[in-house]
Amino acid sequence: MPFDWCDYLEIARYLNQGPPPALAEAAGRCAVSRAYYASFGHARRYASRYLGFRPLFRAKDHELLAVHLRQRGMDDVADELEALRLWRNECDYDDTVGALSLLVTNAIEGADRVLLALR
Repeated sequence: MPFDWCDYLEIARYLNQGPPPALAEAAGRCAVSRAYYASFGHARRYASRYLGFRPLFRAKDHELLAVHLRQRGMDDVADELEALRLWRNECDYDDTVGALSLLVTNAIEGADRVLLALR
């Protein structure tokens, strides 16, 4: 049975539910990352099954998927994925992340919108 990418969003919610103070930043950063990958993985599978997307299973797929969705008139979903990816990159690579709790909330809500749009 294939992996259910939506499970990553549940992990993001779990990480956002009051981790120990010493781990709050790490949990928040992980939550943003998991929210993105829940959205990306689900969208990639959906686009492959229903929209003719052929993933390369390389880093370039992140950009190619957004382009493919736009070509199919799904600009809102592509916009959400691009925003989530930017936030994920910030959380995964930057030494400091401003307004992390707001970013976590926005990432989870954005991921919810992607998953809802691609049901």
